[in-house]
Amino acid sequence: ETWHDPVDWCPNGQTWTVAALLPSWLLYPLTCRAVAAAERCGGATALAALAALLWLVSFGPLWVLFVRQGSWITNKQGVWGYVWPPSQLADFALGVTTAALARRHAAAASSASEEDSDEQEPGMRRVWARGLLADGCILIVGLTCLCAPWYGGREGWEPLFNHGFGLLFAAFLYGSAAGGGSGLVARLFRHDVLVCLGAYSFEVYLFQYPVHEIFVAVGDVSGAFDMRNAKGEYNNNSCGFVVFFFSLWLAAGLYAEFVESHLIRWLQVEAASGGDCTSQVSKGYTSHKDRAAMAGGAVYEQLAEETDIERSESAIPLVPADPSSPPSRS
Repeated sequence: ETWHDPVDWCPNGQTWTVAALLPSWLLYPLTCRAVAAAERCGGATALAALAALLWLVSFGPLWVLFVRQGSWITNKQGVWGYVWPPSQLADFALGVTTAALARRHAAAASSASEEDSDEQEPGMRRVWARGLLADGCILIVGLTCLCAPWYGGREGWEPLFNHGFGLLFAAFLYGSAAGGGSGLVARLFRHDVLVCLGAYSFEVYLFQYPVHEIFVAVGDVSGAFDMRNAKGEYNNNSCGFVVFFFSLWLAAGLYAEFVESHLIRWLQVEAASGGDCTSQVSKGYTSHKDRAAMAGGAVYEQLAEETDIERSESAIPLVPADPSSPPSRS
């Protein structure tokens, strides 16, 4: 985007993603509690119903607007439905609900296969069926994008895709999570090359504008090269693009490995020792001693000798059990 359309956003246009998702991240602990409460009340059925309700909340207003305006959404309305932070809350909660549903079924399948070897074959069929569901959802998304009429960016039909595909993407995530990765699409996406690219993709997205501007500034100050054409409207330096491209990915990788990973681990440790929020929604700590290892607190070490923490089947993990292990980059 920065290379093809070098518009001077201030301070960094790509950070709109962070701004749009910030309320969702801040409300994540409360979202976890709400999803866990729904799971305790109604199990998988309640989670599926909650997912459908969240999709209606996310997509419903846009669809009503589309119908009332004669099958049309303006560019301004499309932008508001995409970058306005509250518009992302329902989609984010839908993702949390889908993860809880997938984890619940994965735990049930693992328990059944361990207790009864006869359940392994039916379990494999369920994994295959969920993989088929995942592939079917991606196929529907692709065909819809190809067949829907095109009137321009973020107007007409196109804004409907922002939230309309939410339930299909949720079904894809649920289906492809079976058996550690089920379906043709999941097997393709888990290739080592794509996994490595995906690990740094968000950093690349955020850093593209500042890195590009550094290259432009160095060229302008030194006079050694020009990244843009004479009018400064677009980039036309092919050699500069190659250097910019590799420098961008290198900077993103270094930041992710040597800055972001340590920051994430520190935040996880602080979250584990900061109060009862994490303890109510954390799963996998079988004793206070495990909690002490995570938080590094002497109080928990003392409590570890007295009693154990009950494991909650409806809980949602926020922190890893081993603070020395690298954080997940999913």
